[in-house]
Amino acid sequence: MRLARSVVLVICEVLLVMALFLAPVSAFADTLSWSIPPGVGTYSWTGGNAPLTGNGIGVQSVQDTTSGAFFTIFNGVLNFTTGPGSGGWSWGAGTPGANELNLTGCIDNVTVTGLCSAQGSPASPLFTDDFTSATIFPVGPNFDVSLGNIAGTLNANLAQILGLSTAIPTGVYNTTLQIGGIYGSSFSNALNLGGSINSDPPALPEPGTLTLLSMGLLALVGLPRRKLISHS
Repeated sequence: MRLARSVVLVICEVLLVMALFLAPVSAFADTLSWSIPPGVGTYSWTGGNAPLTGNGIGVQSVQDTTSGAFFTIFNGVLNFTTGPGSGGWSWGAGTPGANELNLTGCIDNVTVTGLCSAQGSPASPLFTDDFTSATIFPVGPNFDVSLGNIAGTLNANLAQILGLSTAIPTGVYNTTLQIGGIYGSSFSNALNLGGSINSDPPALPEPGTLTLLSMGLLALVGLPRRKLISHS
């Protein structure tokens, strides 16, 4: 009986190791890179405790940097509102559902059946995010705006095609903007100079991996029963 138990344990270990090797690399680190082109959209801040807002910021594509899958986004638009100012050019988290980042657009055969139209494509939510901080800091003659601690939701159809979870636990938003003023002063309609969002949704295990894991767990569950029977 001890020999049989040892054999089952070895089999379980082998199955679990195989599952880890067969799992896609993206299961450990998968990044979606959303491309933000220059010249589309603006940033504004009226000063004091007022929030920072991003309005009509264009998003032209999204790529899975692990698999290489690439999707053009038609009429991609991103808007966000931070929480209140916390001194200088820093802002805190807003109220989830009210102060957040919303990215909408159209992707061929993903958000619509068939092809999107360059004009009047139906806009679907692609990415919704509740971030916890925002900062603007000088970089050369311009400034960078960064939204930190991104945690959001990915479009379900896009997630399914890429084999990813709809839940995005981490990510970073970085763009450059042109502000005609001194550091810490209020500004309006500061021009967006482009950038990106790098979001990291975990990959879903492949069916084969799930099967192997299930077999290993079932074998482990069966061990105590066999042990009790052997002593009865």
